[in-house]
Amino acid sequence: MASFYIVRINSKKSVPATDYKRFMAEIEQSGIGKWDTDHRRTMHVGDFQAFIWGEDAETAVVHIYRVERIGTIEDRQQYWKQNTSYTEGNVESVGHREATFLSANHPYAKNMTWAELRAALGYKEKYVPRGNSKVRDELLWRL
Repeated sequence: MASFYIVRINSKKSVPATDYKRFMAEIEQSGIGKWDTDHRRTMHVGDFQAFIWGEDAETAVVHIYRVERIGTIEDRQQYWKQNTSYTEGNVESVGHREATFLSANHPYAKNMTWAELRAALGYKEKYVPRGNSKVRDELLWRL
């Protein structure tokens, strides 16, 4: 069974927001975009990565992508941070992460808000993931 990961991209933080906009442009142009692997490198081909995108958690939209391929460290975008994390206070290096090749080819709803997905998964009203979080497998049937 495929795993489902979710992460919030803070559109108020310029570097992650710019990287995500570049990613969305790649998807629009070629159907495939690159993102880095999760910090534990647990994602596999066929898994799903969802991004929460917007000014605030209540009105943010969710973009869902399917993992098509796991690349290498050399496949990482040159403009990505090479060693330090984007997350404030996180001292773990990102230098070991590979690039993940994602596509919008999946069976999930194309237009969904974070509030709708959060409710469908049974998360508490104020919940917002910090970093890339794996959705518990027993919740996936709700999608």
